[in-house]
Amino acid sequence: MTAMSSPVTLPPLMEYLPSGVWADLHHGRKPKTHPLDGIRMELWRAFRHLFPPHAVALQNDHGAILVSWSMADDPHATSAYAAPIMLRLEPELVELLEEADEAYRKRVAANQEQYLRCGLVGYDPYACANARVIILG
Repeated sequence: MTAMSSPVTLPPLMEYLPSGVWADLHHGRKPKTHPLDGIRMELWRAFRHLFPPHAVALQNDHGAILVSWSMADDPHATSAYAAPIMLRLEPELVELLEEADEAYRKRVAANQEQYLRCGLVGYDPYACANARVIILG
């Protein structure tokens, strides 16, 4: 007989979201999205290969990168889109990337891939009710 492990208690999602995003969601407002700025585009280029070719990345008003993709052609999908992934950037990472030259920015962005990979462990694109928040930096 195997011993059951005790359930893992996770902190509430609001602890991982910038306060403005949490307020928007709490009050039923959808966060606004924009094309990626230069810093976030560099990060996206560094780990774009981890997602399906038709994945879309946008930036919200609070600087997070939102990633999802259409699953309309997947017969097993219960939703038209994959469960969303939010990549939250620590302020220190943003500051470092803002101050870096192009070559160093690319190296720093490429280094973030290992953390993104760890954050994606167990991610299920079919579980639409379970958005994933990954903190980079």
